[in-house]
Amino acid sequence: MGTVHGANETLTRSSRAAAEQFWTAVGFREMVNDAKSSGRGFWLSFQFKLKGYTTQLSLVADHKDGKLWLSVFLHLCPGSKDKSLAWPFRTPFTLSIVHPTNASKTVSKTFEKFGDGDSRAFQMPSSKCNNGRGFRLITVADAEQDGYVFSNAVAVSVQLRS
Repeated sequence: MGTVHGANETLTRSSRAAAEQFWTAVGFREMVNDAKSSGRGFWLSFQFKLKGYTTQLSLVADHKDGKLWLSVFLHLCPGSKDKSLAWPFRTPFTLSIVHPTNASKTVSKTFEKFGDGDSRAFQMPSSKCNNGRGFRLITVADAEQDGYVFSNAVAVSVQLRS
């Protein structure tokens, strides 16, 4: 597993209907090199709040079908207000790799079907962050070729739906 890095820049937007968090994952080239040498590169954001839940994003580079892919995952982490929140977590969410200059090129997938196989990931966390749930979104080659990488960084986001 690659080096774990934190966020350099985090911006938040929220409304009654949704909460959205952006993370600029700096060190893209190092993460890709980790994936090429060890099979997987792994970056973690700082923890942040989404509608009261303490969460964290991860950006992963790994191999599938002969290609190097970028995936984004949402992790639920222990928080001070956990006892007042609804568990298990069942709020649909969208994970994205954000194009820095053309919003129409942003790649996203929404997680909205919560099954038994996801039960641990969405239970109230105890002592550490739960395993994340997410998606492979774009190949590293496409991310580089289509302009998603800027200043050795990639922007990702999570948006909670209501």
